[in-house]
Amino acid sequence: MSNPGGARKWLKVLLFLFAIHSFTAGLLLIILPDDGLAYFGFKVTNRFFTTQSGVFHIVMSVCYVLAAIKLEQSRI
Repeated sequence: MSNPGGARKWLKVLLFLFAIHSFTAGLLLIILPDDGLAYFGFKVTNRFFTTQSGVFHIVMSVCYVLAAIKLEQSRI
């Protein structure tokens, strides 16, 4: 790369954007009612699975933030 510092900066920005998206999606999966989820194409038969996937998205958002903060330690 010709500008590794600039690439790292944009990777951090991208990781933070992924984190915001995952956190928002997770929160909406947890708090939206069944009708709201049906509007987005989810057929809800059991709230456990939507809540479980919401928690998974929130955990992934934390992982994205940790990777962005410790970018030099997360070379892979």
